[in-house]
Amino acid sequence: MNPLWPCAMTGAASCLSGIRGIGVIIHGSSGCFFYPATLLKTPLHCTKLIEEDIIFGAEKRLKKVVEELSSEYDLLAVIPACAPAVTGEDIREILSGYPVIVIDSPGFIGGCEEGYITALGSLPCCIDEERPGVNISGLDLIDPFCRGNLIEMERILGHANIPVAARFCLDSLSSICRPSPLTISTNPDLCGQPGREIGTALGLKNLESSLTGLATWCDDADIDPILDEIRVAEEAIDRACDKYLRRFEPPATAIFGGFSYAHFAAELLSDYLDAEVTSVGCRNTIQSSRFRVEEARDMSAVDRILERDKPELVIGSSFEERQVQNAAFVPLTYPFRGKVRLAAHPIAGVQGALSFMETVLNACMDLRRRDCRIDPHTSLQEFV
Repeated sequence: MNPLWPCAMTGAASCLSGIRGIGVIIHGSSGCFFYPATLLKTPLHCTKLIEEDIIFGAEKRLKKVVEELSSEYDLLAVIPACAPAVTGEDIREILSGYPVIVIDSPGFIGGCEEGYITALGSLPCCIDEERPGVNISGLDLIDPFCRGNLIEMERILGHANIPVAARFCLDSLSSICRPSPLTISTNPDLCGQPGREIGTALGLKNLESSLTGLATWCDDADIDPILDEIRVAEEAIDRACDKYLRRFEPPATAIFGGFSYAHFAAELLSDYLDAEVTSVGCRNTIQSSRFRVEEARDMSAVDRILERDKPELVIGSSFEERQVQNAAFVPLTYPFRGKVRLAAHPIAGVQGALSFMETVLNACMDLRRRDCRIDPHTSLQEFV
């Protein structure tokens, strides 16, 4: 179990609930339904199982819900929660006469990435070799940056004269089912979509490399305007960080989150701000990295890292924010509690990198103000 990270059932619901035309049914108790429903804030449905259903079978209740919803959606997706998955009812056989896919993703099989990828693999997708453009992958409604990443990638690809094909998974069912052969990712943790992945837009260097790769496949692509934008962004970040470092030491930094986002943050802070990344606390599967990466799947692990490293800058979720008193904090990963978020902020693409570094520098400036090390009226504008 990973108490700081959504389960596989929630990840599957997140993947499918972003697709228009699919009705998502949580086959489980009201409690199992309540968590993804409040987290995702999208229409979900539930069989609302009780003790008798687990003991004597839930066939009638499941069929009733499916029959009520079948006329409202092009396709229904049933996600068994842990209890019905353990009892072993043959749900596919029970629903064999209905337009339904069954997602074998109960919470106990892993974290939200495993559930997302399982659900993605259950979709009736077939690559359309004639469809122009590139798919955008890594869009997950659990992710606070999901919609911002989509807007930023549509902007970038539009400026590069590259059409957008399927958006995994924030699109219509008809579009999702016929993706183009090429894909660019906003979050490499969420792989598994059909097509050839050209690269990721997470980080300026990765974005430049990915666009260069796409240009070799898309005859009408003109990536020069975006490459110019990337260079301007790099110069702006360099200039702001250089002015900061003339006055202050680089911050010792601990980063928490999914591997791809956390590693992106570590690379950016190390390269531009000379930050000492003391630890990357990983919520999901650890991958190869030049930084020290360790599991941070419960509060005891988070507390141990923070107590050991005593960072000046902490990047992560509300769980980490509650534990730090004398450090700057920047939100990076679910959950963001106690904050109003109305705009669609990206973390991928050009604007994502600029927004992240801007937030980091402002947080570090606020820390210096609290420590009475600089004039309280000094603003980040002096560093740009």
